[in-house]
Amino acid sequence: MSLPYDATTKELIETDPAGWVAFLGCTVPPAAVGMIEADLSTVTTDADKVIRVDVPYRWLLHLDIQAGTSASIERRLLRYNALLHARHGVPVASVVVLLRRSANIAWLNGCLSVAPPVGPAWEFRYQVIRVWERSASEFLNGPLGLVPTGAARRRERFRTAERH
Repeated sequence: MSLPYDATTKELIETDPAGWVAFLGCTVPPAAVGMIEADLSTVTTDADKVIRVDVPYRWLLHLDIQAGTSASIERRLLRYNALLHARHGVPVASVVVLLRRSANIAWLNGCLSVAPPVGPAWEFRYQVIRVWERSASEFLNGPLGLVPTGAARRRERFRTAERH
């Protein structure tokens, strides 16, 4: 819902964006500040899989499955997490599942740290599952939906052994 002062304030921000940056404690040359399009309605994206969990309270489990590397994975996880939270209004847990060693990125550690020049630093936390580091029996003896992952894990381990 738009409040009466929203439009006016938004217009004033556009007239002096550097003033707002300075107001928030970061003095930069005015030429180093500019406006960008703020409309997010064009975001058309789908998270890999989202599971609703209703106990002990309602929350969402966002699973992002990766078979290859992606340098933007953390930003994508954050975007999906924030969009899901905004849409459903419940906590969201994000998990990236790396299916193969070739999908591994050494710096992927479950924490995206952000330290903007104004305001507090913050972190986005997520879980990383490296399938090849898990026991095949965790998948093969677990719920039916995990069995194919265990088979993929065994195949990946076999391929790695063949290379060495």
